[in-house]
Amino acid sequence: MSLARSKNRVLIADFGLGLCRQCKAQSEILEKVRAAYKEKVVVRMVHVNKEQALTARYQVETIPHLVFFDPTGNVTFRNTGVMSYEDISSQLSRMGVKP
Repeated sequence: MSLARSKNRVLIADFGLGLCRQCKAQSEILEKVRAAYKEKVVVRMVHVNKEQALTARYQVETIPHLVFFDPTGNVTFRNTGVMSYEDISSQLSRMGVKP
């Protein structure tokens, strides 16, 4: 499975388990991102236990971990730990995406 090329949209891959406090906090922030950016950004949860090949491919060792892909499928930014809405928004702005 590939995370790259998401129909000319930026993709944020959210690597985590969805259970720990930090993963839940990141998920809540990403829901706000989905609502604000609607069709401009794709957010995809990658469950590190269920999708081990993707986790290994992108060398994710600590969660939560976000990987930002440009519309051509290239990794443009990575972040380990909870990333705030403001920081995500700033990163998306640097990638040319506005809400």
